[in-house]
Amino acid sequence: MEIGPFLHVGLVILTILVVALAGSTRRLGFGLTLLLSIVLTPIGGFIVTMLSGARQRKPKRKPKPKRRWSWFRRAPAAEANQTQREPITNQAAAPPNQTTGLEVG
Repeated sequence: MEIGPFLHVGLVILTILVVALAGSTRRLGFGLTLLLSIVLTPIGGFIVTMLSGARQRKPKRKPKPKRRWSWFRRAPAAEANQTQREPITNQAAAPPNQTTGLEVG
């Protein structure tokens, strides 16, 4: 069994993948460069890839800080607007000067 045909096919596949990786930084992208390298041969795909412009980079946005336990804590604005409430007790629940009906006498 000869290694020549396997080496030839392997070399072609390797060059197609190298051209596609080079195209991943270009406007065409990896997939289209891979397809063009298969259809036009790796040399044709490389020429088309190099003729396409460089990929325009989007300006990076500042990442938002991750909030830990956000479902557990209240938002800071909600805490600032909230007033202190006194706990309700049995005495505070009954209106003043009225009996609850439990007293004998």
